[in-house]
Amino acid sequence: MSANKVTEGKEQIVAITELASRKAKEYAKKARKSEPEAGLRIKAAMDSCNCLNYSLEIDAPKTNDTIVEDKGVKVYLDPESLRYAKGAKIDYVESAKNPGFSITNSKDGCGPGCGCE
Repeated sequence: MSANKVTEGKEQIVAITELASRKAKEYAKKARKSEPEAGLRIKAAMDSCNCLNYSLEIDAPKTNDTIVEDKGVKVYLDPESLRYAKGAKIDYVESAKNPGFSITNSKDGCGPGCGCE
């Protein structure tokens, strides 16, 4: 799948696949009935074993957010999440049992032996 880079200046923040972009727009459109600025919020934080955990939700911008846009999708990142999410790739997995967004990042430091598995 191809992904477009969402950038802040010249620095890549995240890459969003076409499918993830379409799905985010669908969810945001539904949410805009109650929140006109609805977009995709990425939350990233280190856990106790020093691995990154990500979550995504449809949300409105908050004070101190970095707001980036790609393919018509607004992406909101708080300062901590911005720090950890740089270089991440957002995709959408279509499956009968567990469809949803997924985030991968080669810089997350989690791998064999880290205790997260």
